[in-house]
Amino acid sequence: SPDAPSPDAPSPDAPSTDAPSTDTPSSAPRPPSSGAPSPVPLVAPNNTHVYAQYTIRVPNRDQVGEKLKAAGIPTAVYYPKCLHEQPVFASCGYKWGDFPEAEKASREVLSLPMHPFLTDSDQDRVIDALMKAISP
Repeated sequence: SPDAPSPDAPSPDAPSTDAPSTDTPSSAPRPPSSGAPSPVPLVAPNNTHVYAQYTIRVPNRDQVGEKLKAAGIPTAVYYPKCLHEQPVFASCGYKWGDFPEAEKASREVLSLPMHPFLTDSDQDRVIDALMKAISP
């Protein structure tokens, strides 16, 4: 449901750091093949990023999330509602349509697995599942 966060528990097949791996952990996301829903973030030279979350935008977020879940890839929607949709801000008087870009983003964002120990093969598995999930 787009109204509630959906931090799905990882399935037994989800990329994991529990099993020993010969892969070296990746320090940054790698670009998927053409047709990817979102560009890979740019990190300026001499800078780093911790990639605590890796969030993409897809217009059919719920369907893509379900396909990824079926493939054993956990996803999360951390902010399913805009601030002006929260009851605590009701007295501000904002209504649906006042912040169209934020409203659209809140219905399209989907966070993929990202942590410092995600290996290249784990990333490949997530990328492959994502590309299948977004293909018609």
